[in-house]
Amino acid sequence: MDMRIFQVKSNKALPHTGSILIASPLLYDYHFARSVVLMITHNSEGSMGIVMNKDFRYHISLNQLVPNLETAPLIPVYKGGPVDRSTIFFLHTTRFGGFISSRQWSVLKW
Repeated sequence: MDMRIFQVKSNKALPHTGSILIASPLLYDYHFARSVVLMITHNSEGSMGIVMNKDFRYHISLNQLVPNLETAPLIPVYKGGPVDRSTIFFLHTTRFGGFISSRQWSVLKW
C-alpha cells in the first residue's frame, strides 16, 4: 500500500451547491467509497448530492427504461446514491449550442 495517502491534508473547504466532492481513500462506506459526488443542494435544511461515477452491477441504459428512446444512442444509467430512489436526475449539456454546463439538471418523478 502506498503510504503517501496518510499524508493528504484537508483544505478545510466547506461544500456548497455545485461543489464536487471526492471521497477520501480511507472511506469504506459501501455507497460512498471511491465516489465522486455533485452537490445539488447544500443549505440549512440539509444536503443532497448525486454520485456520478457508480454504475449498476448489471449495466443498464436509459433506453431500456424509457421506451421512446429506442432509436437514441445508448445512454448509461448510474446509481446516483442511496437516497430518494423514486426520482431520476438527468445531468446533461445542451446539444445544439447555448449554455453548456454539467450543473444543468432536470428532474423526472414517477
